[in-house]
Amino acid sequence: MTALRLSRVSCSLACCGIVLSAVACSGDAAAPEVRSVASTAYARAASPTPSATSPAYGDQSTTIDVHVLGSGFGPDATARWLLHGVEDPSQVKTNRTTYVSSTEVIANITIAPAAKIDYWDVQMMSGGKTGVGVELFEVTTAIALNGLETAYGVNDLGMIVGSNSAGAWFRDVDGTVTQLSSVGGARAIDPAGLVIVANSDGVPVAYERASTTSPWSRVLLPVPAGNNAAYVQRMRAAGDGSGDLLVAGYAARPVKNLSYQTAVLWRRTAAGAWTVQVLPCPAGNMYSRAQDVAASGTVIGWCDKVITVWTPGVSGFSATVLPNSGSAAPIAISANGQFAVGHDAGALMWARNRSDGSWTLSLLATGGAPGGSANAVTDDGTAYGTAQDKKNFGFPAVWASTTAAPINLGGLGHREVAAVTAISPSNTYAVGRGDLRNAALWILLP
Repeated sequence: MTALRLSRVSCSLACCGIVLSAVACSGDAAAPEVRSVASTAYARAASPTPSATSPAYGDQSTTIDVHVLGSGFGPDATARWLLHGVEDPSQVKTNRTTYVSSTEVIANITIAPAAKIDYWDVQMMSGGKTGVGVELFEVTTAIALNGLETAYGVNDLGMIVGSNSAGAWFRDVDGTVTQLSSVGGARAIDPAGLVIVANSDGVPVAYERASTTSPWSRVLLPVPAGNNAAYVQRMRAAGDGSGDLLVAGYAARPVKNLSYQTAVLWRRTAAGAWTVQVLPCPAGNMYSRAQDVAASGTVIGWCDKVITVWTPGVSGFSATVLPNSGSAAPIAISANGQFAVGHDAGALMWARNRSDGSWTLSLLATGGAPGGSANAVTDDGTAYGTAQDKKNFGFPAVWASTTAAPINLGGLGHREVAAVTAISPSNTYAVGRGDLRNAALWILLP
């Protein structure tokens, strides 16, 4: 199975505060006691209360400064990291705590290489009192791609493409970001980093360049006759040694008040010529899509609600119907065409029997609650995507088998939907969403 430098454990801790009041009685003798009680009540109300951290996450094998925000901090304040209510400096160690104000301290922490990927509590001690902020910090393996929202494609060079509110973008290996368009989004990049496919408000486009130092030029992809729009989904280098690129997607055409969709496959030759082919569906089909393509040209998608694999042959493509769990949606196929993944009520995997070519469907193990989706799969059946934890929050996940519990890759410190959307051809990198605002990169293999 794919090698990973990961571990995971779930964390849940509840804490509460106590509010005290005191009533003074008349009489001089009682005065000192009243002042003492009032002073105690005030001190308890001013107990340190951590409420947020910035950053809210930290990668394994790093030493970072974390701003702990809250109230009731004194000059003697110290911060500690807890997992399941227990401090473990062998995993997360506080090197020093620097007082800034009653509402902020800076904790310098070291996160060990094998620190548990999970949400950690932050404990503050000040003036002899203690307060705990529950799950304020996430130990992760994710690298933030700030402001880029969602990454959809990555190659083994580490070049990444995706979309944000500004449109399609490309991130080079040195971290330089190029905004390719003001609408739509980039969906995939080829292994050499010379071709990007993207959608631009219903117009399928490619951005091409002669070398990795050349500027990008925009090329319109062909659209099948009778259609007024088309959309690319995923791209794969052809496995026949031709140097061609294969792109799965669909075309769309209006029919009265509806939009009919037709599964298509684009091919770009090594010489740079683009062609498009409509994939066959039963007569009367209204809604078909090609979602992904294997190196052999085998395509995964659907005809209406029928999960379909199209296999290329001498006389064209033949269609095979795959098992369906009810309303399953396939998303990706492995490069060797032996596995496909997607979702229904949770993450799904289809596996092809090498001896007779039949397919079996399995529901992947949950992360604690139903839901999730498998969005990418390797040639050995390792799946990547998102799973739901016991609190129904999504986390970026990897399944080593159909029965193994998903391993948490870690997000960017916010209880929001985080997911792996794509992996590089040799499974060196994974990309996707770290939270709702920032894309993420995970390094899978050193």
